[in-house]
Amino acid sequence: GRLQALLDSLDGEAVAQRAAVAAVRAGLSLEAPSWLTSVPDPAGIVPAFVERCALPRLLNSPEDAAYVASFARALQALRTPRFPTLLYLDRVMKDVMAAVVCATDREAGNLGIFLRDTLGMVEAWRSDAGGGVYVAECEGTPGFSSSLAAPAGGAGSPGAPPGAPPTTPLVHFRKLCHKWQHRVARGCRDALASGEYVQTRNALLVLHAAVRVYPGLAGVAVLLRKAAGRVRDEDGREDLRTLA
Repeated sequence: GRLQALLDSLDGEAVAQRAAVAAVRAGLSLEAPSWLTSVPDPAGIVPAFVERCALPRLLNSPEDAAYVASFARALQALRTPRFPTLLYLDRVMKDVMAAVVCATDREAGNLGIFLRDTLGMVEAWRSDAGGGVYVAECEGTPGFSSSLAAPAGGAGSPGAPPGAPPTTPLVHFRKLCHKWQHRVARGCRDALASGEYVQTRNALLVLHAAVRVYPGLAGVAVLLRKAAGRVRDEDGREDLRTLA
């Protein structure tokens, strides 16, 4: 009947959508190697990308915040030459927290969504006990090269494609993850302790939006719980106490 026809139509649409997605991904895979090859100064790629592309867009809306995080993940998945994913993550974690102090309520929520999706990606690599996910998605990729100046024909990491640059070991990547967790925590803690309304509210909004994946370390969770607890117990502004 009509219901079955509708179900068949939806199944057909799903097949068409999957085919379209596969075609787009195939096209991107062919194009990615040429995206950044003409940039005269590779060291300027990450600052330019974060300042001119990522931050302005992720502040616009929740959808844009999620898109920016997904776009950066796609650059890594496509093994885009000259896009240093590790340097991007290091820079964006710093700049996002700097934006918290002057963002609007809406922008703070968007920052939290971006952190949630970005840290979710990072945590998938960090927390994999066997390291299989890290090997599959990061091993031998330009974004995780242990040297920005690795020669094209240099010795690769075990299991990496021939000629791939040495990969940052998982143990070192986990140390970077700890640094990023603590960097975000310090930014939020300082904002919560500032006594300034906008900073305190924004930090709480960021933490609320990212709570599914952040904090990812027990020590960071204790630090932030104490900072939020002081706002809840001591701040005289009812809306901040409710958020905390």
